[in-house]
Amino acid sequence: MIDSIVWKLESNQFIISDEVAFDGESSKGIKGRFNSTSIFVSKYAKGRKKQGFYFPHIEIKKNKRDGTIKALEIQVSLPRLDFGSSLFEVDESRLDPIYGKVIELLREINIIVSKEELEKAIIKRADFCKNIVIPPYFGTATQIIRKLDGFNYKQSSGFKYWEKLDNEEGVKINFYNTSQGYVIYDKLLEINSNGYTTLEGQLKEAMKQGKLKNNVIRFELSFHKQATFEACIRKHLKVKKAHFTLRDILNNELARNILLGAFDKVYQPNFIYALTLAEMKENELEEFLISKNLSVRDQAFIQFWVNKAVKIGIQQSLEELKNRTSPNSYNIYKKKIRQTLEEFNKEELIIGYNSSITGYLREEHRRFIIKNPRTRLLNIVK
Repeated sequence: MIDSIVWKLESNQFIISDEVAFDGESSKGIKGRFNSTSIFVSKYAKGRKKQGFYFPHIEIKKNKRDGTIKALEIQVSLPRLDFGSSLFEVDESRLDPIYGKVIELLREINIIVSKEELEKAIIKRADFCKNIVIPPYFGTATQIIRKLDGFNYKQSSGFKYWEKLDNEEGVKINFYNTSQGYVIYDKLLEINSNGYTTLEGQLKEAMKQGKLKNNVIRFELSFHKQATFEACIRKHLKVKKAHFTLRDILNNELARNILLGAFDKVYQPNFIYALTLAEMKENELEEFLISKNLSVRDQAFIQFWVNKAVKIGIQQSLEELKNRTSPNSYNIYKKKIRQTLEEFNKEELIIGYNSSITGYLREEHRRFIIKNPRTRLLNIVK
């Protein structure tokens, strides 16, 4: 699904009759050139939030030299706007309600926008997200995130792990670089720390009473730059459009492919096989390997490698293997590990839907079932 987007409307796409609600201001420039100023809704937005209503960040871009309006930008969380919380998810069936609610919110601050212009408005950036509910036999969301933290395979970005989320409670794993960020965190604890809408208040009370457990993990891919976002959309949609609208990107298949690709970059499918083996008890692993009729040498090597991966992670294990062998031997060993694990999975389906947490998470990415207030979760807070 898509959570937060940044909408951009050019000055000829909207009418503003009064700027009184725009009481916040910021400026930026590059060495004195291309200076611009922004005015944004501050006091009114804070007041609506205190009343339990979601209100997006709305700002007007102006030319600092003459004060003319250049554009209107709206940063909005679609599920919080539509349903009151990003615990739930939106899809293309919610387009008309979303347009209607944005038009109404803009009218509250004296901006008139037609549905037709909103449909044509450019999306500068978007966050693609998936909330996955974890079965109780895997443990809580926090326990699983701590476990995933030990298997950091992604090499092409920075990496951080937070035990506390937003300085309050929860855990978070963050992979990031200058163009995008990929975050995995405990969604319900994040709501417990930062939720303010009426519905989120009900969810927090349900958690306090033990009616709602922290069994939801959030996977979120954010783009920091418009060019990176648009390049990704072009690649997946296989089109050459310069820019995209909400109708273009609010597409379940698009979101599924983008998020599954992000998940596989971090938790590569071949290495998930090793994670599944690592989740076996030592005796179970030994019996499993014996049943494959491996030579004693191959069995010992695989068992050693899997146990090493449990202790220090797969990427670190590969680095150690690389340092302790010649380049040629390293490539041979690495290829043999991959082939053996793939063969195991082909015969035993060890990466099955219920057999490992990483297998389960990947399958849920693949299935990509949209959850909204018509699901079981909302009934808990009634």
